[in-house]
Amino acid sequence: MKIELKDKKINIFVYKSKKTYTKRSGWEVDKYTIGLASFDENTRNIYLGIFDNKKSTLVHELFHAMQYINILLHENDDKNVNFSESNAYLFEYLFEKISKKNKMK
Repeated sequence: MKIELKDKKINIFVYKSKKTYTKRSGWEVDKYTIGLASFDENTRNIYLGIFDNKKSTLVHELFHAMQYINILLHENDDKNVNFSESNAYLFEYLFEKISKKNKMK
């Protein structure tokens, strides 16, 4: 699954399969990992692996995605109230989009 944040020129790819995640992201995944997040600063792609199909894992990995988005946009100031609020809306948007499309538990 791919989510585009067109105005930010960032793509988020979500995978349930460890094999596909490894192939697309370039990161190896061991047999014990239930979730993983990584990003490529050059392509502006964020990769999320939700291997146990649980919402709790999705929430955890989305937190990391938010960190990567902040890094890519150079917006790391958590003291800015408007920035924190925009993060909350972005998090909500991403969570709804991914959990609905993947019919998660």
